[in-house]
Amino acid sequence: MTTINSIVVPTAPTASGDSLDPFKNLEALRMDQQFGADLGLKRVLTNARHGKPGRHDWVKRHSDQTWTLQTALFHFEDDGKKEAYLVAPPMRDVLVNDLKPALLCAAISRAGDPFIWEVPLPGLDGSPNTWNESMRSAAAMALDRWIRVASNMRTKSYDVTVTKADFPVPEWPVATFEELLRLAYKDRYIDSPEHPIVRKLSGEL
Repeated sequence: MTTINSIVVPTAPTASGDSLDPFKNLEALRMDQQFGADLGLKRVLTNARHGKPGRHDWVKRHSDQTWTLQTALFHFEDDGKKEAYLVAPPMRDVLVNDLKPALLCAAISRAGDPFIWEVPLPGLDGSPNTWNESMRSAAAMALDRWIRVASNMRTKSYDVTVTKADFPVPEWPVATFEELLRLAYKDRYIDSPEHPIVRKLSGEL
């Protein structure tokens, strides 16, 4: 210490280069993976997609089979892009010729992103469809294992890859299946004759 006019002033310690380098002690920087859980933090989902699994995504369905919905979807194509819409019961008669039966399943990727997996069901005409049949098989396997789904143009079906890795049980960032459906179809729900899609089909728009 140095004395100036009877006031004691502490002398700053001389720092070595190592003590100023934060990367010399990685343990001090390391954060436990349970940090968020310990603080009571939980991810809040604000958006969710719907469709089929991405080609390179490992996915798994929710183990509770009540997280499914058998319904009908309307597929609207605009500028070469096809989009599926959930249809309210009063509007099914209006769109009956274009409705496709489907099983909506809650699924999640290894990255922790939940989505609605649209699994096509057999049509009323009963005609075979290898694409749809293989997708139904993939969805059934995804109930108790992680899988990947990729289209195979040669066989006109989907190839399914199953992993032997012991991935952890996924943590779902949504509380209910209803909430996941609402997020996935919030802008894709036809519920009245005034819906823009219905008006386009009738020539009003």
